[in-house]
Amino acid sequence: ANTLSFPVEIRTKENGYLAILGVINEELVFASKSTTEGIHVDLFKKLFHRLPENLQAKIKDLLARNNCSMIFEVISQEDTHIIKYDQDHLYVLDMIQNTLDVNGKHIDVPFSREKLAELYTILQKYDTDLISIVKTVQQVSTMDELQAIINEELNSFHESEGFVLVDSNGFMTKFKGPYYNTWKHRRNRILEPYQKFGKIPYGNCKNEDDTKFADFLGSLDYDVVCKSTILDIKDMMENQGLL
Repeated sequence: ANTLSFPVEIRTKENGYLAILGVINEELVFASKSTTEGIHVDLFKKLFHRLPENLQAKIKDLLARNNCSMIFEVISQEDTHIIKYDQDHLYVLDMIQNTLDVNGKHIDVPFSREKLAELYTILQKYDTDLISIVKTVQQVSTMDELQAIINEELNSFHESEGFVLVDSNGFMTKFKGPYYNTWKHRRNRILEPYQKFGKIPYGNCKNEDDTKFADFLGSLDYDVVCKSTILDIKDMMENQGLL
């Protein structure tokens, strides 16, 4: 309430990992996790190269002409998280100038909006469902409107990570919903410790549903648990009618 400058955009928070695409010395540069190397960069690069070659060239030209970089949320079946996706996808989040700062802002909203509109025009000319611009759900003008949306989210349990707030000054912050927080807790504090140490950490269960989740893990073969992601465990529970 003391920080946000209205109006505030509410954007979908996709559940992947952050990646950056830029152009240096007329070459595309792929980055993620604070580096230009590693598995996340490789996955990002592989997905981008699945785009039509002409589209790749158009994106490269757009970045080079405007001296900016493109920020992505990468959804890969080889790097799953809490929310289930049926296919790989590249969500474009923003376009950011290649400068050390933008006057203390996270992004320059008018600049990003203008360049995303240009990107949208480009994307319309290609038949691909691998890339899209992240959705802006709505815009609110007052703290009361925003609080009402937050309260609604807090009292729901739908399958999403949450949303991102972008205010008129370019300040950004994330809001994580109950569904995401619940399953992230079960992954980080119950499943992964059990996989690592071989003992179910019942002390990390916060409620009866967490305990039922822990009990279900205990009913499975330990080798199966060790090879499973949280999405795999959720699928097993759903197949047995436990969710």
